[in-house]
Amino acid sequence: MNKIIVIIFLGFFSNVLNAQTNYLCITEKSSGFNYSKSRKNWDSVQFNNRGKYVIKNSSTDWDVRKMGEQTSMLMTCTKSKPNTIVYCNSVAEHFTFNPVELKFSYYFAGGYSLPAVFPDPLVIEIGLCSPL
Repeated sequence: MNKIIVIIFLGFFSNVLNAQTNYLCITEKSSGFNYSKSRKNWDSVQFNNRGKYVIKNSSTDWDVRKMGEQTSMLMTCTKSKPNTIVYCNSVAEHFTFNPVELKFSYYFAGGYSLPAVFPDPLVIEIGLCSPL
């Protein structure tokens, strides 16, 4: 009887350790640069929008998507070792997540670096995350 209880306990415990972990990350501060077509100049701005992101951790990969979006942000994610920081990158975006401190930063440079492809402002966001 004791062996059965131990086996059930170990099976449950291993499932908890291997469970997929999801996080909700909400922007606390956002700033950047916006291009003025009339003055042909970049101006620093404070953005009022509060970005929300969902981070999913499966046993094989990390996925970052904007809250409510069905598809990922198409970034490749890697986890640093021995640290626990998750780095996600694409051509114009960079997302860094610390699952221990529950903090993130997001950087979108497309509007400045690739204006023909991404005519959007350059954005820098920082915020806090919580497990879902």
